Amino acid sequence: MDLPQAFVDKMRALFGAEYDDFARGFDLPRHYGVRVNTLKIDKERFKGLFDCPFLAVPWCKDGFYYNAEAHRLSKSPYYAAGLYYIQEPSAMSAAAMLDAKPGERVLDLCASPGGKTTQLAVSMQNEGVLVSNDATSARMTALVKNIELMGVTNVLVTNETAERLAVRFPGWFDKILVDAPCSGEGMFRKDRDAVLSWDAKKPERLSEIQYTILEDAAKMVRNGGRLMYSTCTFSPEENEGQIKAFLDRHHDFALVCIRHEAMGVSQARADWAGDERLAAAARIWPHKQNGEGHFAAMLTRTGGAPTAPEEAPAAAADAKAMGLYDGFAKEMLRNPPQGAVARHKDLLYIPPAGLPRLDGLRIFRGGFPLGLVKGNRFEPSASLAMALGSGDFTRALDFAAEADEVRRFLNGEAFEVDATNGMYVFCAGGHPLGLVKIQNGRLKGRI
Repeated sequence: MDLPQAFVDKMRALFGAEYDDFARGFDLPRHYGVRVNTLKIDKERFKGLFDCPFLAVPWCKDGFYYNAEAHRLSKSPYYAAGLYYIQEPSAMSAAAMLDAKPGERVLDLCASPGGKTTQLAVSMQNEGVLVSNDATSARMTALVKNIELMGVTNVLVTNETAERLAVRFPGWFDKILVDAPCSGEGMFRKDRDAVLSWDAKKPERLSEIQYTILEDAAKMVRNGGRLMYSTCTFSPEENEGQIKAFLDRHHDFALVCIRHEAMGVSQARADWAGDERLAAAARIWPHKQNGEGHFAAMLTRTGGAPTAPEEAPAAAADAKAMGLYDGFAKEMLRNPPQGAVARHKDLLYIPPAGLPRLDGLRIFRGGFPLGLVKGNRFEPSASLAMALGSGDFTRALDFAAEADEVRRFLNGEAFEVDATNGMYVFCAGGHPLGLVKIQNGRLKGRI
């Protein structure tokens, strides 16, 4: 691969005698990964869906390598059902290392397009509070779409700066993931544009942004809580150097040693920061591991957290709206979602429990959307179909994944079906793809 000369010179100086091995890594075939959504299917059943060899990703218990050229997993109806997420293998590492638990308060600070948010939600088993944030408005649609597709129900989605979030969530989170914007050198093998857009000043510019994000993220970690910082770049000023500078500023934080051997990753280059503490952090190298490149450092707060804010009540749904929703649930749902229902304008939703006051924040999704109140009727959301199983509905249309009806449904076509009038959950191989209405034996598209 033709690499920028300034990058070559920099890496040669850093790696020394190991540089030739590092450089050869860019000419190796890239690796493709898929992460199973165990909110919807277990790993063994997933593997049984495809005639495809799956090899385990060592640092992610739900991740597998696969041959993307031979097996187009993104074209399967099971992908549209949210049974798995296609993700570069090394990108699975940071959320796996953070190991979010059910019931915790977790923040994914730089979240779009949602790979790490959905991975955290699976780890939390949809229990607790997950705040998924991205500062760029243009990236919110992809984030919310992937959250919906994967059936995540415990998430608050915000479109904010880290600085503004820190005002509302001081000392509040058990765990925070900062997958920071970076110079993207670990994407060179995957994305030619990353090579073309790189320049020698880019790591320095990005490190200033990372510094600011880390400072604000630190304010939101409770005592004993953890802050995971990760990038997909090789640059030491964005990685080992960034964390050394953070530790030198914050004596109330310490590095947690990542289990390198158990997770199949390398130690970070402590010598590149001149600080042996950095050996606790981790690196994934293309010439050593089967991934594109990643850095991860786990920090824990040892004291000095600000006082966390108190819980604020959500706007409870009114009696009329609840009556409409309850009527729908009685007709259509065997197992309605659990939780206190709130209302914002026409939307009924279940917010994550225990949130502080959020007024003034740009909120894209305040919780799990149930649907809209429109006059004297309740219109269920697409998220409702994607978060529940086919058995949770009283009426289902279920076709084999390879059936023509599934293809036509995904293409938005209308077609004849043998079913009485009414609302149904439409499924492929037992897995919901959306809600539909049948009228006079004709399916006219998803709701």
